[in-house]
Amino acid sequence: VRGTFKLKGNMMTIMKYGGFIRAIVNSLQSIDSEFLGE
Repeated sequence: VRGTFKLKGNMMTIMKYGGFIRAIVNSLQSIDSEFLGE
């Protein structure tokens, strides 16, 4: 049972950081598009 809880905790952390990383990537892409637009 403890193992499954740990796995669920890791999944939650990965999803949380996944959204954070995705936000950073989106902001970087928007910055790139702004530079390319000039």
